Amino acid sequence: MNINSKNQKFLSSWEHLVPAYFSPNGNGHLIFGAQKSGTSVIANALAYCSKRSLTLDHKSLWPTLQLQESTLRDYVCRQFERHPISLGTTFIKEPCMTFSPEIFKEHRPNKSVLIIRNPLDTARSILDRLDVPLESKHLELNSIPNAWRGLFIHTSNNEPPFIRAIKYWCMLMDKPFWHDPEIKWVHYEDFLKSPDDVVREVLEFLELKQLRPATDISSIQIQPKGKNRGQNIESLIPPGLLEHAQNLSNKIYYRFRTS
Repeated sequence: MNINSKNQKFLSSWEHLVPAYFSPNGNGHLIFGAQKSGTSVIANALAYCSKRSLTLDHKSLWPTLQLQESTLRDYVCRQFERHPISLGTTFIKEPCMTFSPEIFKEHRPNKSVLIIRNPLDTARSILDRLDVPLESKHLELNSIPNAWRGLFIHTSNNEPPFIRAIKYWCMLMDKPFWHDPEIKWVHYEDFLKSPDDVVREVLEFLELKQLRPATDISSIQIQPKGKNRGQNIESLIPPGLLEHAQNLSNKIYYRFRTS
């Protein structure tokens, strides 16, 4: 069973009536990672290959990026109580969880997965998704969908959108939480090169069996394809902007690539 933003609307109308003690997979696995970092395609592959259930994004969790810390924990708790079906799948993939992962882990304490993508490509993909030119100097939050505004509220309006997206990536990834041995790192670029090897390794870590090959679906486009996908990022970004982005993110990204 795969649950997405379309069929969540149907479930939301009645799943809160399910007894509080019922949850199909109380120890399901959380899939963390920044928006546009490959979380959808990898989560989909893990669920397909293991023949397990998957929630692919959950609208109730989108506001969490804009909540104050004092109210966030109670809000998240209420969502897991109100959505025992759609937040009770074997795999739950929702990028917004990545901003405050320790709070979500309280509700699904089993082993988790963190998807990591080159920060420059992640920022490029985010702006492509929002149809914001990569060389833009300013971003009007009112010009982008409300669901995406939370990515930018923690950075300065005076900075270029590409730098704001990079700083958002840094805020997500520069956390001691990710060095917990119960969290498996998966590099998006490694998945693209060898999907079966990556899926096999992750499922072994999660103590799940691989029942189907990842190559069956690894090329399926889950999210909208960005207009600059596949192009050399260095040819798309003005040199000064590119250098600034690299100075902000290289140290953090290097840690993930060498640990």
